[in-house]
Amino acid sequence: MGEPSADVTSRIRTRAQLDVTPAFLSVEWIAWDSGFRGSGLEPGDRIVEVDGVPLEVPADQPERSRWLAGCIGQIEEAQRWQAAGASEGHVVLQAARRRDPGGQGWQTIEAKGTLQPDRSYETADHRRALAPGGPDSMGYDGFSGTWGSWYEEGLVRKLSSVLDDGWNRQSLVTRSELTSLCEERPRVDFLVEHYPGPFADAVKADFDAAVACLTGRRYELTDADLDDRRADDERAAQVAGAGRAAWDDLLAGLAADTMPAFPASHPVRDGLAAAAGKVVVLPELGNDSWVAEAGHGWFVAGSPDENWYFVDAEAEPAQAMLVAAGRYRKVVAPDLAETYLLCGRIQPEARLLMIGERAYFGAPLELLGALVGGAMFVDVTKRRRRRRSLRRRGPVHQARPAAAARRRVTGPGAPGPVRGAEVRRRRPVAVAVRLLVGDHRIAGPSRRPALRRPRARAVLGGRPPPHRGTGLRHPRRLDG
Repeated sequence: MGEPSADVTSRIRTRAQLDVTPAFLSVEWIAWDSGFRGSGLEPGDRIVEVDGVPLEVPADQPERSRWLAGCIGQIEEAQRWQAAGASEGHVVLQAARRRDPGGQGWQTIEAKGTLQPDRSYETADHRRALAPGGPDSMGYDGFSGTWGSWYEEGLVRKLSSVLDDGWNRQSLVTRSELTSLCEERPRVDFLVEHYPGPFADAVKADFDAAVACLTGRRYELTDADLDDRRADDERAAQVAGAGRAAWDDLLAGLAADTMPAFPASHPVRDGLAAAAGKVVVLPELGNDSWVAEAGHGWFVAGSPDENWYFVDAEAEPAQAMLVAAGRYRKVVAPDLAETYLLCGRIQPEARLLMIGERAYFGAPLELLGALVGGAMFVDVTKRRRRRRSLRRRGPVHQARPAAAARRRVTGPGAPGPVRGAEVRRRRPVAVAVRLLVGDHRIAGPSRRPALRRPRARAVLGGRPPPHRGTGLRHPRRLDG
């Protein structure tokens, strides 16, 4: 064994969280020869007191940085104990918080350990070793990589990422992490067999703790334990059935005005006069049926051969549908699919939209209703009737928004369709747009939301801008 350093530390490594209440130092790792091994302190514990003094974070940023550097497990911890006159064997009492085994709430533990110097170890032939009796830090023993790099740069990093509250602070795929960790088992077993001692015992204990953490605890469930899940499934099935029935009722009520969606008339060559006011039901749309043009989102259906329909995803009806879908996932079923059956009324004025690398004319639709995920029905015409009643009472900006539907589905007598929620109105502005294609005048002066010309090529094949409750992610290229 080499000469110990004159400086003493706790021989633990911590990660500071100072902008929470209470502030704490999270234990990332405890060295095998630390005086806190066996004290009850574990990786993942949150130190909140040292020797009975709570962590008091200075408000001044430079002072905070200096104070943090001298905390337990930080880079200048040794200077702190040197200034306090502490030496090897000095006892430190730490209070820490630890999650309850059930995952809810916290328990407080006290750990008493001693300060230790940073020691170096040597083999019998004076080569640097990881511990008394080996292994040689630069040795291989038939494995790839030296013992020093395997332990200090590899195994410790893997173990601390799991044991240091890894479930809550990072993305952790337990199956792949467990597979990767178990690849180290032969070398751990070799260490225990050929280099027995406190170091090998500590490595084996840490390895087994990480494997147990990733493997998890096995629970045997009885039929009675699954009653709540079955009740949830039955409730979701009941609500979905009511939603599909309401969707069928909506389509039946609009049957007289309904026409096949495709093939659609070209809005410029054929015009929309004959089709305006008719109702169409679009084929099921998904995340790949989303287009973002100049920061504005649209549902699109069709093709260059069959022509296009456009539904404004930022208009009030679509936003009400998307907000209701988010609430449905919270209240009824979290696995509601992101698919959309849309029913809409054809509007008389054509719309020009960039799809892929080309611009296409299409027929805009006024959204009437939707069936989301094959289960949740939204009748947005009910929302508009509510809005008109508010308008009759006075200016819209003076009316309080209608309350969103908040009834929870709790049993056999639960309500069926979940209605849309109130969203902010887009204030109309007077614009004058004159768009000519050949001899066809497409749009003139009107009071409606401004048509925004894209400042650059439309954003397609990339991520659309965020919208409340949309959940839409991956638009596709729709150019022919």
